[in-house]
Amino acid sequence: MKALSRLLLLVLLVMPAAFAQSSVTLSGQTASATVLAGLTLVNNQVLNFGKIVTSGTTGTAVMTTGGGMSYTGGITSAPGSATAAAFTVTGTTGQAVNLTIPATITLAGPSSSTMVITTSTDAATNPITLATGTLVFHIAGSLAVSATQTTGAYNATYAVTVAYN
Repeated sequence: MKALSRLLLLVLLVMPAAFAQSSVTLSGQTASATVLAGLTLVNNQVLNFGKIVTSGTTGTAVMTTGGGMSYTGGITSAPGSATAAAFTVTGTTGQAVNLTIPATITLAGPSSSTMVITTSTDAATNPITLATGTLVFHIAGSLAVSATQTTGAYNATYAVTVAYN
């Protein structure tokens, strides 16, 4: 009986190997790639709050994405022009992109004084589809001016990023 058990065990161990294949081919598989046009981003117009007159009271200059201005508190405008920033993105028609703009921009002025712009944009919420291959958007916002703001020119640089989604 022991001999029969050993023979049966040997047959069970060898049988799966007899049915296993040493190679398998699955044909008809596909590979693909999509080539997209490189993105370009052009600044057509800078963000400029123009000239602001202070009266010793804190105030805010508010710019719409269309460039319209309003003032609250102790500030008013002086002659000059204010402009919302304007950008053009060009890429592949029908592709989605993500737009990144800073939530705030800190302007540096004389004697280490600063002012902060809280930004806004008229761009749609991400992801944005380049329906025609081109997207034009604007950046504006509100500029906080303190009651003791140092007079002089204030400037900043900031980054705008566009990437395919």
